[in-house]
Order: sequence, then C-alpha cells, then structure tokens
Amino acid sequence: GSYQKAGLFGSKSNEIFDKTNDGEPFYFQVGTGNVIPGWDLAICGFEDEIPPMNVGGVRKLKIPAKLAYGAEGAGPIPPNTDLDFELEILSANKESVITLQNRLTGYAGVFGAVAFLLFIGFNVLSGNWGIL
Repeated sequence: GSYQKAGLFGSKSNEIFDKTNDGEPFYFQVGTGNVIPGWDLAICGFEDEIPPMNVGGVRKLKIPAKLAYGAEGAGPIPPNTDLDFELEILSANKESVITLQNRLTGYAGVFGAVAFLLFIGFNVLSGNWGIL
C-alpha cells in the first residue's frame, strides 16, 4: 500500500468524534488494515463504481457500519453506527514493494550463480575434469 497524509473530519449523527488538529494531518497506509475498510474503498477506488482519489482531492464519505467498526464499535463509536467523513488527501507516496527479504534472496541467488560459474570455470581451466 501507499502511505497517505490526510486531513479529516468524522461524525456520527452530526456529533464530531474525530478531527485532525489544525496543521496536524493524519498519516496512514492504505490496504493494510490501518484504517477502516470504507476508507480503503474510498481512497483506492472500487471497480468502476468508485474512482480512486488523487492528491488534493476532497471527498465526503458516508460509510455504512459494516465497512466501519461493525457490530463491535470502537471507543466513542457505538456498535452498528454509520459514519460520515470529509476527507482530503494532502500527499501520497508509494512504498517500495521490494522488501528486505526479497533483496536478500536476490543477492543470494546472484552470489550463488557467480560462485557456481567460478567453480565450473576453475575446474575446466585447471584440467581437473579432463575437458581441456
């Protein structure tokens, strides 16, 4: 997922439950469970029904309870509560999809291939295998 910086204003039944402070945006990563599923859909888009948001875009979200906190609720939000947000994407940057594990695996593969070629070359050139 990409990292997002957003300004937000959230309410339930016209009662404010969440708001970013002036000059203090909310940072999060979409698609990783860091935000409610309704935000992921609103920001990333959904098939042809919801286009993805762009940096600078503002959207009013009406998120049903099942895409918010569901039957469990959370903090000041009671169970089965639909939520309203006004969300602005202030910036976004893509996280590298090449993890440390992938890099180390790649380096090990390259190192192994080079070692194998050196081993074959040494044995062929030194006459150990009787080829030359």
